[in-house]
Amino acid sequence: MILAPSSRYSKNSDEFYNLKLYEKIKNKPIFKNLLEENYLEFFRNIYYKSEKRINLKKYTDDGRDEILILSDNIKTYKDKIEKFTDPEKREDYEKITRKLYINKFNMEI
Repeated sequence: MILAPSSRYSKNSDEFYNLKLYEKIKNKPIFKNLLEENYLEFFRNIYYKSEKRINLKKYTDDGRDEILILSDNIKTYKDKIEKFTDPEKREDYEKITRKLYINKFNMEI
């Protein structure tokens, strides 16, 4: 089922760009492996580490280094944490994150 695109798209943009891009890359090994990764592992190894330069070597079929450099528009866990102005709220958020994502991940391995 394909849903209508959001009204935020201008009439000049391709409203199905993401779908077309997905169809183009879904069978390429590096993207296929990345998209098939468990969300907890992805969270811990990519998002939580908050690195803007990511080596995708483990997603390649031949073990070669593939570096992905994230733009500043892509927000990481660290960016999220830094938005909290109240230190107590920041600490609570980090505790909940560790409990639900980091500790859970360690239990499932």
